[in-house]
Amino acid sequence: MNILSISSTNNFTNYRAQNKEQVISNRFGLKISSPITQDTVSFRALTIKEQPKGAKIITKTVAKQIEEIAAKRQKAINKYIDKLFGHMCVTEYSPSNLIYAIKKRSKLADSIREKATTRAAKEAGWNTKDGILKNATDLNGVKIVLRDGSRKSTSIILETLKDDVEKGNLIIHEIENKRPLATLGKKGFEAEKYDYASSDYLYNYVNQINKLQNIKVNYNHGEPDFTEINYPAIHLLAELPGTGHVFEIQIMGKDVALYKDLDDILFKILNNKNVDKKYKPIVDRIQPLNELGNADLKSRFNQYRGNVFLFQREKAPHIGQVHNEYFLPPKDEFEGYDVAGELDMNELYRLMLECDKKVAKK
Repeated sequence: MNILSISSTNNFTNYRAQNKEQVISNRFGLKISSPITQDTVSFRALTIKEQPKGAKIITKTVAKQIEEIAAKRQKAINKYIDKLFGHMCVTEYSPSNLIYAIKKRSKLADSIREKATTRAAKEAGWNTKDGILKNATDLNGVKIVLRDGSRKSTSIILETLKDDVEKGNLIIHEIENKRPLATLGKKGFEAEKYDYASSDYLYNYVNQINKLQNIKVNYNHGEPDFTEINYPAIHLLAELPGTGHVFEIQIMGKDVALYKDLDDILFKILNNKNVDKKYKPIVDRIQPLNELGNADLKSRFNQYRGNVFLFQREKAPHIGQVHNEYFLPPKDEFEGYDVAGELDMNELYRLMLECDKKVAKK
């Protein structure tokens, strides 16, 4: 497994200060003696997306109006996806089918306000309802979770989408090959080992799509989209003809999807975004990482998140087997800190399931 080392300085930055020694105490039992001089994370993507402080760019009323429009759009998308892929889904009587689950969602008002505020700070067109409806490409989405996460299964999903493009039922605007940053600079198999489709396959696939529709697919000249948290997947932006708006399609394996459910919560907490109230026990545990003085520990936790994604992608399929989910425990990511038990993904995942269970009972 290509687990990233703590000492690596190419992809991750160590924020330990080099000036006079000072002991800092906090709830995590900090043991290192060097003071922290900045409160930023080492992942560029997380820093860019961190929620700005202060007033939101749009009102709650406007955000709610956008949410209602997105919800209506989602119904049509759900109907289309179910018709296209419903026969491939795992059921009690067909446990060996290709798709473990299809998850569908439209953005809620709080999330819309956060995104608009973040984007408005960098570009125009995000401060009105019409502008957001035009520019936001992720108001609607579906996640196709593959039972085994193999390239063969991925190709079946992609070919099914291509067939519908040929029939005039779908337009594909963009394809991104989400590749772990841990593979940056590597060649051949080592460069593509976590990909759900090879570069050659995707290159040919895009060329075939371009011949079937009037617009060209945005494929970033065949370059992968390196994810600094080592998240592997294939993302597409698609459109149902005649609607004038796009939606996101994510393709990934079951093990990666399982952990991403937890990591999405962690991402929101670490970037000061709104988190469902039911996850308060997780928020209480992770939120202190955002406090001044914990930048080094926050960086190490982000590194651990990335290592868990690699671990999940490398798992062998356990189709039809009864087993307990097990995530990569902390190794040496938290050396010098007494936090391994609190920040172990197995414990955080248990907390997530506990929170979900309590809400289900209510």
